[in-house]
Amino acid sequence: MRTFLLLYGVLSAFAYASLLPLWEGFDEPFHYAYVQTVARQKRLPVRKQSGISMEVRASLELAPASHVVARNLPFVTTYADWFRLPDAERGRRRAALFSIPTELGNRIPDDGSNYEAQQAPLAYLLIAPLDRLWAGAPLPERVWRLRLVSGSVAIAAACLGIFVLAARLGLPGVWAAWMAFLLLSSQMLYAAAAHITNDWLAIALAPWFFAAAAAYTRRPDARRGAALGTTLALGLLAKAYYLAFLPLALGLAMWKRRGAAAVVAPLILLAAPWYWRNWTLYGTVTGALEAIVRHSLWDIAGTLLRMPWATAVASSARRSLWTANNSFDTFSAATLNLMLLLALCAAVLSVRAAWRKRPSPPEGVLLAGCLLFAGLVAYSTAALFLVFGEPGLGGAPWYTPTIFAALLGLLACGLSRTGRAGRWLAVAMTAMWAYVMAATWWVKLIPLYGGYRGRARVGALAEWYGRGPGLLGDTAIAAPALVLALAAAATIGAVSGAALVCRALLRSRP
Repeated sequence: MRTFLLLYGVLSAFAYASLLPLWEGFDEPFHYAYVQTVARQKRLPVRKQSGISMEVRASLELAPASHVVARNLPFVTTYADWFRLPDAERGRRRAALFSIPTELGNRIPDDGSNYEAQQAPLAYLLIAPLDRLWAGAPLPERVWRLRLVSGSVAIAAACLGIFVLAARLGLPGVWAAWMAFLLLSSQMLYAAAAHITNDWLAIALAPWFFAAAAAYTRRPDARRGAALGTTLALGLLAKAYYLAFLPLALGLAMWKRRGAAAVVAPLILLAAPWYWRNWTLYGTVTGALEAIVRHSLWDIAGTLLRMPWATAVASSARRSLWTANNSFDTFSAATLNLMLLLALCAAVLSVRAAWRKRPSPPEGVLLAGCLLFAGLVAYSTAALFLVFGEPGLGGAPWYTPTIFAALLGLLACGLSRTGRAGRWLAVAMTAMWAYVMAATWWVKLIPLYGGYRGRARVGALAEWYGRGPGLLGDTAIAAPALVLALAAAATIGAVSGAALVCRALLRSRP
């Protein structure tokens, strides 16, 4: 089953990366500009200095974009306007995208237009050689190839890591498969990882970090301490939000003592130089949120007390389950609420089981990691509310896949102790996640990028599909036939995987 689940995840990543229109990934043109700066100029970008290449600029004027992107880049053509263009004009722009002179990728002005220039560098450094290798390919094809590589690596690494984490938690194989299936059937996993970004590496490392923390908690020594420190250091070089896990690793080192130096050494040798660079350049550790907010910690602390948390938490929870990329459309609120209700029931059963039988120390580590990360998200939410006055802005949905593995580990530990009720609840969650993943392709994203308008009604969608894939050939980054074939394979994987996992759960014994 593990091989099947791994294949299902990689196929889903391929499908997502192929369907997603050029620059429809979260902040993707600016993340790619970072890659180009590394690959073409052989240097790291600097916030307020580094820009985006003339190649990316030209593409932004030709490719369709969401209405949300148009708020920051008013010159782009929104999807609504794009679908109103004559067929000949859409075809001309599509052809022009593939004909942008590739040498423009080497022309990167120092105008400070790349607002992602402060990001941690490791994810970009890893894919920059591929961008240099494929520099002669048309821009959309090059972006597609980079998506396929980084997205599939992220999904495969996260899938393998979750099996290791399950083993560290002492879970039977059926619960490891359940954890992996729910992870691989989470739309936000692909929305965060299957485009050019640094989130792909942060997501890939997360299950391995939690597995290393669990292993060190059980048997602290230098080898396991080095694994914990190294995975955290790599995470810190992938995404600054790994700072939330720094107290966890240091706290474990101080508590266990054995192997403590091995935990700290990689953090000092690998990660500390990057954050010292940020401090010297920007006067901040991360170089990001502080530059936007420009308020004191006391102001943000005061905002934490007056935030409309009910609205903020509900919005963030739903968006963490499903968000349509840069278009920020959502799934049915009723469906997402049902998913959250099932997860809440699983959490209640897990707490009840923990009350009867004390959880293992690794479970406590996972819970601490989730709480620390939630604190970071709360800080971000309050800081942005202080500036913009909108509670839904914080807790960016692409953050949450980083702790999916830990959350699923906690739920699997709890449900595995609750007998038949836990197994049936796990079956219900499996079926629900599989349904949403299948509907993601055929009810939401393919129609969205194929020009379908109006509510997603069965009859209207059937009629629309009967006329072909609509305008998908003018928006998707890959050929429509390939997109549809990959989406069909991913759907078959979701349905078959759900059936296999449910059967294994119902046949298992407490």
